[in-house]
Parts: sequence; structure tokens; C-alpha cells
Amino acid sequence: MDGNASVRYELGRSAFETRDFQTAERYFRSPEVYNQALLQIDAQVEYYLGETYEGLGDVDEAKTHYARFVNWWEEADPKLQSRVDRAREALERLTREAA
Repeated sequence: MDGNASVRYELGRSAFETRDFQTAERYFRSPEVYNQALLQIDAQVEYYLGETYEGLGDVDEAKTHYARFVNWWEEADPKLQSRVDRAREALERLTREAA
């Protein structure tokens, strides 16, 4: 990511960690961050957006981003699988709750 995208990403993570989901969404969805993430297939942005939208109560958006994250990192290194498992579990839970 370029410098501006990196700063916005870190600001988004900081807001996310304090559970300020509206601010986190603004930074993670900014074109500088999101377009760079898609170009680099930076799945971490998708994971954070899944949790951010879940925190905002937007189940459909949360499921969309969790699904992308799981798809992109499905065969990640074993040390990264715990986050993939958490995203998969969240996706399954949200799908069950929506039914």
C-alpha cells in the first residue's frame, strides 16, 4: 500500500480496535485503502470489514466481506488459519441467524 493508504488502514484498525465501527468503515472503505487491498488481495481489510459491518448490524455486508476473506485465505499458512476459522464461524453464525 502507498503511504496514504497505509495511514488510512492504520486509522481504520485503530478505530476498529476501539469498537468505533462507523469510523473504521470510513477508513477501510476509502478508495485509497479498499482499491489497494483489492489490487494486492489484502484479505485483512475484508476481515476487518466483516467485523466492522457486523458491529454496525449490517449482516449482509458482514457476510459478503467474511466470505471474501475465507475464499482468499482458505489455504493460508497454518499460523493464519485461526483468523480464517473465526471468519468462517462468523459467516456460518450470521447465515444461521438470518434464516
